[in-house]
Amino acid sequence: MDLVERNKIPFENPEFQIEMNEWIRLASDSIRKRHSRTRIGKVKHSRSDAKPVLKEEDYCYYTGIKFADVEKQFVNPNDPRKRSLDHKIPLAICYIKGMTMDEANHPDNLCWCLKVINNIRGTSDLESFKPIAEYYRKKFIEAGYDYTVSSSCSAG
Repeated sequence: MDLVERNKIPFENPEFQIEMNEWIRLASDSIRKRHSRTRIGKVKHSRSDAKPVLKEEDYCYYTGIKFADVEKQFVNPNDPRKRSLDHKIPLAICYIKGMTMDEANHPDNLCWCLKVINNIRGTSDLESFKPIAEYYRKKFIEAGYDYTVSSSCSAG
């Protein structure tokens, strides 16, 4: 069976996964709608109450590397040094910890970082990924899926 045929095999997404994905989508959309970039004097959406939620810095929070838009007015959207708004505690972990969307999107949990760093943090190292792996393990077991006694991220 080729890949195209295998992609047509039906499967069920567990309810907890659907709920978490929706929460993350809403939290992410919420911060985008509240935030406006005013560096070049334009609000990029129609909300009149939008304002910057975080003061723009010239350097990446994690690496100290200067953003490309500090050096030139227009940058390629694919530039790895493009400015990106990041959640210090990823939204998936905020959800698992039971944080509200306001807590997850609070300026204390936000920082400016390089686009490439934000993309890499989506695939965290094992230590920071453990809470996510444990959560998924628990929820899949609760949903009735088969499992092994232990995994590399589980306690037992």
